[in-house]
Amino acid sequence: MSDKNLPPAGLPAKVEPIAKCYVQANCDFITEVLKELSELVSSGLFNLIPNSANEVLKELSKSTLSRLSNLIPNSANEAVSYVIEESLRYVYDAAEFTQSSDKSAEQAFNRVAVTIVSSFGGAGGLPTKIAELPVMIGLIFREIQLVSKQYGRDPACEMAKRECLSVFLLGTSLEGDSTIDSEFIVLKIGPQVPTVQCLITKIVPQLVKVFAPMLISPPVIGAAIDAVLNLIYIEHYRKLAHVKFQLAELSRSYDPVDVQAEFKQQVEAHRIGCQ
Repeated sequence: MSDKNLPPAGLPAKVEPIAKCYVQANCDFITEVLKELSELVSSGLFNLIPNSANEVLKELSKSTLSRLSNLIPNSANEAVSYVIEESLRYVYDAAEFTQSSDKSAEQAFNRVAVTIVSSFGGAGGLPTKIAELPVMIGLIFREIQLVSKQYGRDPACEMAKRECLSVFLLGTSLEGDSTIDSEFIVLKIGPQVPTVQCLITKIVPQLVKVFAPMLISPPVIGAAIDAVLNLIYIEHYRKLAHVKFQLAELSRSYDPVDVQAEFKQQVEAHRIGCQ
């Protein structure tokens, strides 16, 4: 940070509302997802999957989401990671295309999603939930892109793509996890900007955790509850996109290092009131 570890004049006041929005977004996300999972357990639908109800109840009693990924069968972990990585790599352009007036946009989007899943080699009845991930990630990408446009970004630009990807790193701060990938919060133009592959490598293991509540829910829960969870995720990343691009705007007036440090410090301070 600046001399004597003091933030530049005016920066704390500008970062504070952004940090509060970030913390509140994570609190709302955790609360809403836990509520949906609790209702599923109460409905008895998890009882259709041996031992799953007890395992989910055990984690929900601790009000934790980050450990739910442990309930994903080991045999499915490779498929989950693969589909997430390929989705992050290829669905972005399709999501951007769906914002055009071209009538074939939706078909193009669906073709990309199906191609990613099919390319895994028909891994013995890939679970429906995993097969839905490319579409879900595409919908989140589309929302992030729409927000980026509000801050003057062109989603088709390579730098904008990296900025949109970095939003996923803001969305990985689950309860009990005090780390923030501050290195990627404000991307600077220059040779040190992380590559798309670098960002994806960082994002994949985190998204496995974030998407765990969707992946462990029974496939028979019905379209209504599925839709609720999908909307919770999309709204969550929409809020985080605003956080990311507001921080990027501040980095034009202040040193990005100072912005990152101040943001991280204020998040830690405000998170206490959300626990």
